[in-house]
Amino acid sequence: MVALALAGSDPVTAFYEELIASNSATAVLQRRCVDPITADVDRGAVRDAPEDVRTALGAGPETVIAYRSVRLKCGDIVYSRAENWYRPDRLTTDMNAKLAGDAPYGAVIAPLKPVRKTLEV
Repeated sequence: MVALALAGSDPVTAFYEELIASNSATAVLQRRCVDPITADVDRGAVRDAPEDVRTALGAGPETVIAYRSVRLKCGDIVYSRAENWYRPDRLTTDMNAKLAGDAPYGAVIAPLKPVRKTLEV
């Protein structure tokens, strides 16, 4: 069994605060997990980007917006569910290829130094 390492007197609160403060949930999970974090991608999930997402991504009406619905896993345990909308045209060929597999979005785009905005908890 794989477990995340939680420190402090209130590990749930500490973990929550670390997730909220970080620009990458994947990075937080990976720091706490001895196994590589993987993304269990729901290949059947298809959604059009809402207008607010298109606006946030600076996407015109013809811009392709990719969507991934994933469960981030440490070993066999699911620790997070995530939806990612992104512009493939802003990523490298290598990054897009990795996102076609089970690599977590946050790990793939880490070299771009992303900033994450939490919309809902």
